[in-house]
Amino acid sequence: MDVSANVNDALYYQAARVLVVFGGRQKIGVSVDLICIITREASWAMGFRLDSEGKLTLAGKARLCGKVGVCPFCLKACATLAGDSVITDGGIDYSIDY
Repeated sequence: MDVSANVNDALYYQAARVLVVFGGRQKIGVSVDLICIITREASWAMGFRLDSEGKLTLAGKARLCGKVGVCPFCLKACATLAGDSVITDGGIDYSIDY
């Protein structure tokens, strides 16, 4: 049995003459491999972006994958769910993608 996990973080700052942007992202993932026959992977990523105009963008993405068997004779499947929101003085816009 092989189990691995990872965490990645990033922050950024960008300044131009008109617009200043601050943002960040974090991704967490786990992978499990059992006797090289059953494999499962799961990950979650989320991020944000805030600019000097007051617009805040939030985003997230989750992914779950699995494999059973020995390739090329294996069964694979993945599912992904993603969403984002943009918050301004005028309201909130959001979307979900699956």
